[in-house]
Amino acid sequence: MREVLAGMIALPLILGSIQAFSQESEADVRARETEQQMTDDERFSLLISILGNVAGGSIAPDPRVAHLENPSAGWTPGIPRLGIPDLQSSDASMGVTNPGYRPDDKGATAFPASIVVGSTFNPDLAREGGVAIAREARIRGFNIMLAGGMNLTREVRNGRNYEYYGEDPLLSAILASEQVNGIQSQQVISTLKHYTLNANETNRHWLDALIDPVAHRESDLLAFQMAIERSQPGAIMSGYNKINGEYAGGSHHLLNEVLKGAWGYKGYVMSDWGATPEWQYALHGVDCH
Repeated sequence: MREVLAGMIALPLILGSIQAFSQESEADVRARETEQQMTDDERFSLLISILGNVAGGSIAPDPRVAHLENPSAGWTPGIPRLGIPDLQSSDASMGVTNPGYRPDDKGATAFPASIVVGSTFNPDLAREGGVAIAREARIRGFNIMLAGGMNLTREVRNGRNYEYYGEDPLLSAILASEQVNGIQSQQVISTLKHYTLNANETNRHWLDALIDPVAHRESDLLAFQMAIERSQPGAIMSGYNKINGEYAGGSHHLLNEVLKGAWGYKGYVMSDWGATPEWQYALHGVDCH
């Protein structure tokens, strides 16, 4: 179990910054040396992200975040003795949101919907937007942006199509990767999401996307592969949905064999919020939730 957990601690979690993922890079060495100094309790502490207090919300405040001056969409305690900072996440692709976590914050810039950026066919614009979003995130104390939304438009009625770039894999991959590059140029981790086929908001927890493996490979998987190769995002966020009967966040094939195996992805995989119903998902490729 110790070896399994050791493999689950991703480089961005340990280093607190984004560096190039190359074989046996300086980042790899530093990550391995840092992880070897951790206790098992410290390893476990990095596997869970806690939702910040929601003012007036239906979710009872978690006492573990009561001390935070800057609650966020997700908080993971750091390990000060090893120089590992708290991990604080915020939504998302169109700017730093404030869904009640920070009552004194008047709000960050609202950027254009991603589908509008997609209509420009302008990678530079996507990158510039990412840079601006990351700067506002850092000002507010966030070091992870839950951005990089790039699900393909498969259902015109999808309630989150505005967060994505369109139906074309190449266009989506190029623009999403440039946004990630912009965000991570400011030393803020960015995700790419939602891996994969999370193309319907209604019944998203129960949706089963039935697709031929070849069609999947030539559409959504191709888009994610290209985007990952072009930007090396610090994190991948899995979706809520099932894919051919198996939940995306618990798919050994998609996470371990494809993402981390065939593609050699070295970042970490986070689940979407509330999308980890079983602890065994940790063995199937998801690294934190």
